[in-house]
Parts: sequence; C-alpha cells; structure tokens
Amino acid sequence: MDLRSQRMENEWAIFCQMADANPECIIAKERLRDEFLLVLEGTTAPVCQDHEIVLAPEHELRFSFARFFPSVPIEAYLTRAVFHPNVHPTSGFVLVEPLLQSRHHSGGGLPSAEGSHLCPVQ
Repeated sequence: MDLRSQRMENEWAIFCQMADANPECIIAKERLRDEFLLVLEGTTAPVCQDHEIVLAPEHELRFSFARFFPSVPIEAYLTRAVFHPNVHPTSGFVLVEPLLQSRHHSGGGLPSAEGSHLCPVQ
C-alpha cells in the first residue's frame, strides 16, 4: 500500500472513531475513492433554501484528497454552503486554517465573494 492510500486509511479510521464516539452528531456516511462524506447533525446553521435564509439542523461535509495528498492538505466542503465567514458562499469550501491556506494558494484565502450572495435574487 502506498503512502497516500495508507494515510487515507488512517484518516477514514479517525473519522469512523469520531462518529462512533459521537453517534448523536457525526455520521461517517461514505468513503469514495478520493473523498469522504460525513453528516453533522444538531449543528444548526443558516443556509439558503428557496431564496430564504433558514436554519438547517444537519450538514453534509465532503473531505477531498488531492492526487498529491499527503503533500497537499485535505480540502473540506459543505455540500450546502452555510452563512459563515470561513465558508465560501457558492462552493461551500471551508477555510480551516487561513495561514496554512495562504501558503498553498496564490493570493491566499478564499476567492473574493464580493457581489455574490448566500441567497441569489432571481
């Protein structure tokens, strides 16, 4: 087993242990080739639904492993973006550590969300 595969095995094992230790709020939903899906329950946050801001009690997280993982960090996305300064309003990308992120992407941080809205007007 190569380093990437072994590290992904370890990450999945950790996610499953977290889910087992916190069954009321974390569900290890699915392991795909280059991604893991988790569900967080009871973590109410504002989201856009039918062009309205509502509180959603459950959120699906997608952890993506780049081809060169572990040399590059894991990326986390909310499949439905929440209204939060560390979550991109359209992609759901979660900026976990701004200092680390700025070293790996030119320009640093999230792309400008200026002019975009959580609930776009039709």
